Amino acid sequence: AFSPDGKEASVVNGLKRSVSFIDTTTRRTTKKVRVGREPQAIAVTRDGLVAYVTNYKSNSVSELDLQTGRVTATILVERGPNGLAVTPDDRKVYVVNSESFTVSIIDRASRKVTNTVAVGTSPNKIAFAAGEAKAYVTNTIGSTISVIDTTDEQIEMSLTAGAGDSPIY
Repeated sequence: AFSPDGKEASVVNGLKRSVSFIDTTTRRTTKKVRVGREPQAIAVTRDGLVAYVTNYKSNSVSELDLQTGRVTATILVERGPNGLAVTPDDRKVYVVNSESFTVSIIDRASRKVTNTVAVGTSPNKIAFAAGEAKAYVTNTIGSTISVIDTTDEQIEMSLTAGAGDSPIY
């Protein structure tokens, strides 16, 4: 993930239980932060002050203060957190839990899971639609996409890829 100004890149180091921060101008690592077991994905808030990291084997999300380079919270979620995304308004974090076939919704202010939504089989990644109140979750098995209406935090529909398409990652 990149900072909003593009001057810093954040990279998860899955086997090293850490996140590296790289100055994109000098291409040098400026800091490394230890997180949970087997980090998978990282998302940065629009203001560039906070990042969230999924920890697959720890069943948690680490909240990182990007100014200090410290973990400020560890939030427990369901099994196998993989992909994640911060809502366009920066108020919530949607976390895809691959092993429990759910999405955990974290309220950033309280640092708590406020809702869990069942999605398709073996969900993997998530993205928000620009200008819409929808989150799209890719489900690896069955090649489907679960569409979550973010206003009521419920599944709106499930889309299926065409016949012969490979699994969605």
